[in-house]
Amino acid sequence: MVNSANGKDIMDVVGDIRRVVDQYPRDPVLIGEVYLKTGEIASYYGPELGGLQLPTNFNLLWTPWKARPILEEITAYEAVLPKGAWPDWVMGNHDQPRIASRLGQEQARIAMVMLLTLRGTPILYYGDELGLRNIEIPPGKQRDPFGLNMPGAGQGRDPERCPMPWNETQKAGFTTGDPWLPIGGNGPGSSVEAQRKDAGSMLSMTRALLDLRRKEPALARGGWSPMPVEGETLGYFRQLGKTRFAVLLNLNDEPKDVRIVQIMTGRVVFSTHERDKHRPIQTDVALAANEGLIIAL
Repeated sequence: MVNSANGKDIMDVVGDIRRVVDQYPRDPVLIGEVYLKTGEIASYYGPELGGLQLPTNFNLLWTPWKARPILEEITAYEAVLPKGAWPDWVMGNHDQPRIASRLGQEQARIAMVMLLTLRGTPILYYGDELGLRNIEIPPGKQRDPFGLNMPGAGQGRDPERCPMPWNETQKAGFTTGDPWLPIGGNGPGSSVEAQRKDAGSMLSMTRALLDLRRKEPALARGGWSPMPVEGETLGYFRQLGKTRFAVLLNLNDEPKDVRIVQIMTGRVVFSTHERDKHRPIQTDVALAANEGLIIAL
């Protein structure tokens, strides 16, 4: 990595790969795992956007979970994108503890709302749509060389790589054999099968967000701009033509009365909590603890 990461000739190689990919039908997309700072990611789109179409942006993984640094990171990324480049966002992957283990179950929901309402392609790690947590790996079951070579150092990545629980059976509907890593650890009701039947589950919430994103072009491909909001709340707008949405995310486990500096009136189209969607939303918004809110303006 010291001698090869982000080398001076790397874009020549990326350009060669892109030219090969472009020869195939059905508009294939070239994605690259790029572990770089925000200011360095932009170069991987290549001259005249002839490089990666989606150089993965992992930087929200390292950003403190507070409104100001998150807003600064999003703003900085939007600012460095080449003209015509399409952003992407990653909040969980196979190398980092799961979102629910890092932030807690309630804020994992907020992270999902953010991921699916920012401008760009959301890249979702399997199981995060279920709110899965890391699984404790028993002695003798570890597989990751990082953890095996540095026992006790907390470097093992197996806890976030365990099989997807499709149902509540012993093998979780994943296999009939012995899986590479253990199954289980997230408790009853955590499987896909169980969460599909639960209207209040993380999976049902994620599916509702995806459905809203598909129905509303402003959320899928509209522009993004920050919202002036007082307090420890993250706010931003999504807009396409005359259609506009406001997104408010309470990053605290206590209720927040939010005053939106920019005057607006709208209606709730999505909330992580039970809320009267017929009551108009105006400049003053009472957010519940850990609530994410999408308002049509």
